[in-house]
Amino acid sequence: MHRLQHHPFFYRRRIERIEDDFGGFDGTDYPTLDAFLWRPVAAGIWKHRDMQDMTFHDLCDAHEFLDVKEKNEADFRAWQKAQEG
Repeated sequence: MHRLQHHPFFYRRRIERIEDDFGGFDGTDYPTLDAFLWRPVAAGIWKHRDMQDMTFHDLCDAHEFLDVKEKNEADFRAWQKAQEG
């Protein structure tokens, strides 16, 4: 009998994010929305109507994509700044 293997629920490792210092600015949370679910829509990689067809795995892929993209952009900006000075 073949045994079905499942991936652990949270099997992705988190990408370290570089936090910007906004000089004490504290943004507002979304009181009635789940920002985790809306992040791909806010980033423009999904449309609102696409959310009904997406799976949890798709959502995790979108977050991984956005995390890596943001980290690469931050690393590139830091590299550019180092080249200037």
